[in-house]
Amino acid sequence: MKTITYKKWKDVNVDQLKSDLVSKLPRCEGLTVCETLHVYNKCVETVVNDNAPERTCTITVHDNEDWYSDEIRHAKRKCCHLEKQMKRTGLTIDRQIHSAQRNYVNEIVEIAKREHFGNILNNLQGQKEVFNVANKLLFRKKCKALPSTPSGSALCTVFSDYFMDKILQIRLTLTPQAYIVK
Repeated sequence: MKTITYKKWKDVNVDQLKSDLVSKLPRCEGLTVCETLHVYNKCVETVVNDNAPERTCTITVHDNEDWYSDEIRHAKRKCCHLEKQMKRTGLTIDRQIHSAQRNYVNEIVEIAKREHFGNILNNLQGQKEVFNVANKLLFRKKCKALPSTPSGSALCTVFSDYFMDKILQIRLTLTPQAYIVK
């Protein structure tokens, strides 16, 4: 995960920015050059942040898979460009061109994956390696059956505390009449 901070400069009203700068820039008579520069920088920073506030976006950074190639990268970029063009124009021909490019990208990705994993499966020796590759292909992850603790007695204490609290919470939710056995 990576967090990016940016400003949307396209949405800034230039006339409003100019008027804010003119109205908020103070007169700096009697100050040194460094002090004047510091005052102006703070004022401009405030006005810019008011007109174009910072936005943050979190993106997921993926490592390229072994099967991912430059051909796939260029085809995907072209597909994104064509999608933007299709949305901008709304023309049927642009939709058809984008659809054809999308199908081409899906096809070359499938071929690349098939060749890559086919080569891996052909070079395996033994069932254990085959199952490891199959689990990777199916995105299966080994899950831990028990939580990690420093010792077995600590794990027993954790489980005991959990169930004791659970039983106590259940008892507290029951009405007093529920305890009467007939």
